[in-house]
Amino acid sequence: MDTKNSIKKNERRFTERFHIPDGIAYFRYLKRFNLVANFIGPYPMYDIASNSAHFECSKEIKIQSEIEMKIKIPRYHDELRIKGKVIKRTGSRPNQANGYVIQFKPFGKGFQYNNLQSKTKLQHYIQTMKAKKNAD
Repeated sequence: MDTKNSIKKNERRFTERFHIPDGIAYFRYLKRFNLVANFIGPYPMYDIASNSAHFECSKEIKIQSEIEMKIKIPRYHDELRIKGKVIKRTGSRPNQANGYVIQFKPFGKGFQYNNLQSKTKLQHYIQTMKAKKNAD
């Protein structure tokens, strides 16, 4: 038995990530009375998982900032709107864009949660990408 892989699969934080070469991300800072603010973007997506997303951005975003993302994946002809918190910056090259990892907020009712429609769309994206990956 491969102990390293079994530990990784049992690790609570381990989630399968899916590369999205044609994904486009927009974001805006999440504030209670800032719902009319325009989204900033488009920025390329790196990947998505059931609990987070990773995208490239030329603007500086502070770690722990709460944002709302609008993710468009052209092959799905729909957009996903999801709230989350910036938990990590990847890359730090001068005069180049940084990557940011967004951890999604829980799903539920209320301002501090992502709505259940977003959960359904995200699950559909993940299932479709899993099926495509398994078929390849």
